[in-house]
Amino acid sequence: MGENASFFGHIVESGSHVKSLAMILNSTVDAASIDSNVLAAYLAEHPSAKEKLHVVTSLGPMPIYPVVVNKQLPEDLKGRICSALLNMHMDTDGAAFLTRHSVEKFVPVDPSLYTEKERIRHDAKGVVINQAYY
Repeated sequence: MGENASFFGHIVESGSHVKSLAMILNSTVDAASIDSNVLAAYLAEHPSAKEKLHVVTSLGPMPIYPVVVNKQLPEDLKGRICSALLNMHMDTDGAAFLTRHSVEKFVPVDPSLYTEKERIRHDAKGVVINQAYY
């Protein structure tokens, strides 16, 4: 399309995805980039907001946030933590916990999934966000 950051009149950094949603809903801004999980959780708590929002597009698929542990933990403990998470969806209590948090299951990390994220980060270098005051 050929547009760049100057396509938008003002670019505002809200400080959080939830604040960005609030800014859309109170007409402070016209659009925002937010995490899809934040949007899903927000709409679950505020179903009436769905009538006021329209998803234009989505980047991705993007990998969800990884679970990380301290590198100094013993290898056997890291393995047990990993196994517990990867099998959590097969346990009745674990599956119920995941469901309450809109998570289907954990899967092993595939580093290639982060390639698209790195490409986007590279393409966004040089984009300047100027402070807008309202």
